[in-house]
Amino acid sequence: MTALFGPSFTSEDSELMNFLTTPDHSAFLEGLWERFRRYLKSAEETEFRDLEAQPHPRIWEMYLAIALSEQGFTLSEKLREGPDIKLFDPIVWVEAVVSTDGDKGDKKGHAASRLPEIVTSAPVWGGPPEDKIIERLLTSIKEKNNKLTGYDDRNGKHHRGYVEKGLVRVTEPYVIALNTYKTSFAQFDHQHTAGHIPLVAKALFGYGETVLLSLFPRDGRSAPISSDRFDYLYRRHLESKEEKRVPTNIFFQEGYSGISALILSKEGFWTWTHRIPVQLSENFIVVHNPFARNPLPNGWLKSGHEIWIEQGQLHKRIWKNGSAHLKECFPLPTLVRKSGDGGRNYQRVSNVSAFR
Repeated sequence: MTALFGPSFTSEDSELMNFLTTPDHSAFLEGLWERFRRYLKSAEETEFRDLEAQPHPRIWEMYLAIALSEQGFTLSEKLREGPDIKLFDPIVWVEAVVSTDGDKGDKKGHAASRLPEIVTSAPVWGGPPEDKIIERLLTSIKEKNNKLTGYDDRNGKHHRGYVEKGLVRVTEPYVIALNTYKTSFAQFDHQHTAGHIPLVAKALFGYGETVLLSLFPRDGRSAPISSDRFDYLYRRHLESKEEKRVPTNIFFQEGYSGISALILSKEGFWTWTHRIPVQLSENFIVVHNPFARNPLPNGWLKSGHEIWIEQGQLHKRIWKNGSAHLKECFPLPTLVRKSGDGGRNYQRVSNVSAFR
């Protein structure tokens, strides 16, 4: 057996190199490799072993595949072209991607050769920069959605997607598995905090500013009626320097209906240094697309966190050892419309179709 990280291995990712200095940590990754390599063809194995340019994306793909196999899914042999992982009987395609801070890489095009470190020296006032994190998530999701559907570049040239190439059928579920470990400050999004909507929901379902609404009677004399709950204003997009507007409601859009669900994970070298999960998928977040062309059933993964929309509410559930535990419900975003007198009307929505 050939080790994944031999004596001559080197990488500009200092976190990885430090991680490998501890025998238990290197043994953890080598163990994943030994289980994962059986799904690779000989030619693909050589390609995968080229870790120096982009170690974290390769390791995330490997980690993801083994995490899914631990949950009882059958892995098919990796194909030369197409999504990264194919689950068999029934078929579910899974595309792995990592979100970074947008580093362009070196002149040779190694996009992930210099990945940003998690710990930075820049001060943060008032909490992590949510909009910047959301923008990076959306950029990664858009990239992988384009690989499914195809797209036209800025020069008008059309690039065929997996469906057009016949690699994925339109009736087959397609899941994007996004790792945010290399996105600065993404670790501050505490998914285990009760009453907290993870940032990924704000990127997919248009959750914006948190408000406490007060209703004022039209007679101008009666006392206002204060709400007994916090509401979230509906935000269709955020402003960006790179693009004029970045949509933050993509799971309400027809163009993203080919995505059945999104898997989000913050796992990486620093988190593994402190604790390697007994169940690799225990910190995954599975977010179901309410308008998916090929939806996955609730409880599809039975691990980590699960988010879905049902009966006019956003639901969050925690799975432990295959059993459902804490479940929370949140109101859908509140629509804001301008009134004839220049004011704003707030409409609480109970039907998810109102956002389309």
